[in-house]
Amino acid sequence: MVNYRKFSKNELTNILDVIDSALTCRAEEDLRGLLDRIRGLVSGDYGICGVGKGDKKGLFAPPHIINLNYPMEWLQIYGANELYFQDPIVLRNLQDPGSQIWEETYSLFDGMLTDLLMSSRDFGISHGVSGGMYASESKTTTLFSFSGKGKWFQKHQKEILEVLSPHLHQALLRVCKTLNRDPRVDTLSEREKEIVKWVKAGKTNWEISVILNISERTVKFHVQNIERKLDAVNKAHAVAIMMEHGRLD
Repeated sequence: MVNYRKFSKNELTNILDVIDSALTCRAEEDLRGLLDRIRGLVSGDYGICGVGKGDKKGLFAPPHIINLNYPMEWLQIYGANELYFQDPIVLRNLQDPGSQIWEETYSLFDGMLTDLLMSSRDFGISHGVSGGMYASESKTTTLFSFSGKGKWFQKHQKEILEVLSPHLHQALLRVCKTLNRDPRVDTLSEREKEIVKWVKAGKTNWEISVILNISERTVKFHVQNIERKLDAVNKAHAVAIMMEHGRLD
């Protein structure tokens, strides 16, 4: 789990507030409000998010995009040229979901960037940080991006999005209604629900094993079952799903 000590008191307050607001996010305007607050947290000039279906080879169809303040002319270019099918940030989120600094991702996709980078530089959005998730069972991906003109996006902003992504993922799916979501929260056993509670409290598998007086291997087995039942990408995503359904205090 994330080490929250790496965040300042003010950052932690804002992060927890965004998570709380994400639980009640129901409309696009609510989501834009979240994007704007996160944009401030990661020092971005622009913010945007999207949801789509795909696999490791790419998206199956154009994504549904909710824009905070990206230049409309850029979005028209991006859409008209179908750049979402070749965008390295999108492709990496499908292949290796998680938060990413754009420069690091671009270095992995050298040779695919000419059209994208030439266009984005004209609008001052060639640097950025993104967070996202991919649910393999439903083949649904979400991506939240924040960009600007300077190279000020570092590991710290990446870590902020790592914490927020599971909750933003759930909020975006809820708003867009692109997926008939049934996380099957009622299929969890009492033991599994108890383990999720301790995961939410930030306990490691070893710490949970001590608390529950079971082996660490048994805890790991339960966690894997929880993630499978909820179609969760990781433990943090499982917690976000359970919180959304009011199953965690």
